[in-house]
Amino acid sequence: MFDSSKLDIFDLKKIKINRTAKELEEAGKEKRAKVSSEQLAKFIPVHRDPVAAIKKTESKMVQEFLPLRHERMLASKFAFFRGTAELME
Repeated sequence: MFDSSKLDIFDLKKIKINRTAKELEEAGKEKRAKVSSEQLAKFIPVHRDPVAAIKKTESKMVQEFLPLRHERMLASKFAFFRGTAELME
């Protein structure tokens, strides 16, 4: 199983896909055959700390720009969620 906590969202070099597009397509079809639409529609709550996720992300950013980031995120709900992609995992 994939452990997203070990993934640095700013360093995509660590992501390696060792399969062709055709192999990925076939794997997707196999999974689709095994998992029903009803199973996909089932809500499974995820318990995580959004503040900790934001702090972890911001610890890797230029600290002088954080007030500007926060100001822009306050503009709207859309701007907040766009600025906190780490919460969408």
